Amino acid sequence: MNRKLTKQEKQWLIRGLKWLETGEHNLGGGKWTIGDTGVTKPLDPPKDAAPYLEQVDELRVVHKCKCDNVDCHTIKFQHFEKGKCGVIISNSIEDGRMLIIDVHRETNLLAGLEII
Repeated sequence: MNRKLTKQEKQWLIRGLKWLETGEHNLGGGKWTIGDTGVTKPLDPPKDAAPYLEQVDELRVVHKCKCDNVDCHTIKFQHFEKGKCGVIISNSIEDGRMLIIDVHRETNLLAGLEII
């Protein structure tokens, strides 16, 4: 397999990467609520999403999960290397599924997308 991203895959990636700029990108998503004040703060300091967003148009899907679960949409990009990738985005989307984005730890190149 070696194909471009679908329109939906591209939308998921862009949406997830924009969470870097809000701090809403960790497992569990959302923001911390501080005490009884109701004041919220990001889970993590905001990060610049631009270096990742610039990669989206050049990504190639080289593997798709074959689990047959209709709710699973897991793909790997050309930069994926087993054992060298880690999660930079993990948050839930409106339908309750998790949106997870992986990056290659050494190169900082996008490596995968999971919707599970």
